[in-house]
Amino acid sequence: IGSAGRFWPGLKAEDFEVLEEGVPQDLSYFANEKTPVTVLMLLDASSSIQRSLKGVKSAAVNFLRRLRVGDKAAVAFFNHEFRFATAFTDDQTLLAGGVKSMRASGLTALYDSVLTSLERLSTIDGRKALLVFSDGADSWPAEGGSESTMKDAFEGGKLSDASIYAIGFLGAMPQGYGVNRGFLKRLSRDSGGRAFFPKGTKELNKVFTQIHTELSSQYRMAYIPKNTEKDGGWRNIEVRIKGTTDLAARTRVGYYAK
Repeated sequence: IGSAGRFWPGLKAEDFEVLEEGVPQDLSYFANEKTPVTVLMLLDASSSIQRSLKGVKSAAVNFLRRLRVGDKAAVAFFNHEFRFATAFTDDQTLLAGGVKSMRASGLTALYDSVLTSLERLSTIDGRKALLVFSDGADSWPAEGGSESTMKDAFEGGKLSDASIYAIGFLGAMPQGYGVNRGFLKRLSRDSGGRAFFPKGTKELNKVFTQIHTELSSQYRMAYIPKNTEKDGGWRNIEVRIKGTTDLAARTRVGYYAK
C-alpha cells in the first residue's frame, strides 16, 4: 500500500521480500489477478447501535451490492446472541433483505460472535474475509456478554486464514467515545486486515467502499518454509517491498507451525 493507504498496482514477485523469523524465504506462488472472495458481514445489533441503525443498514447494503461476479457473502447479527440472517450466497436480493431485517436490542457478546464467525469461515475454501461492525465493547458475561475473552478472540484471529476488517462506529456520538479502538485494531492487524473508525454514516459509506476495493485488489503469495519443524510454535512473518520506503506491505503477522 502507498502512504495514503491505497492499493499499489503493478508489483511483481521480485519486488517482494518475505522473511520468516528473519530468514528470507523463496516464493513458490505469486498472483495479482482478481480472485473471488467470500465475505461474512458481522453486524452489531445490540441496543447501542439503535440511533445509527438506518445508516448502518444503508451502508451495508451498498457494500454488498458492489460485490463482483464470483463473490459470495453472508450476513450475521449479534447482541447477546449470534444468528445468521442469510446463508452464503451471491443473491443480492437475499443479502439486502437480510441486512434490512436487523433490529437493535440487547447486550453485546462480541468475542463469542467473532469466534463463531471465524469457525464458520474455516469451512469455506478460497479467499475469505470477516467484516466486524461494532464499537468493540463486550458486556460482562453475567449480563449476557461473551464467555470467551479478548485474548481468545485474538488467538482465533491469528489461527484463522480469513482477513478481518473491523469498523468501529457509534454514529452520532463523538468520534472515539466508547469505541474500543485497541481491540479492533489488533484483531484486524494480526490477520492482515485493517480497522476503520468513521465519524458518521456518510463516512461509513466511504469506508465500505475502501474495504471493497482492498478485497478485490490484493497480491497473493505463498512459500514453503525453510524451517520444516512442526512444533506448534509461533512463526513471525514479515513482508517487505524492495527498493522503496514509500510502500508498505500489509499481511498476516505469522502462523502456528502445526
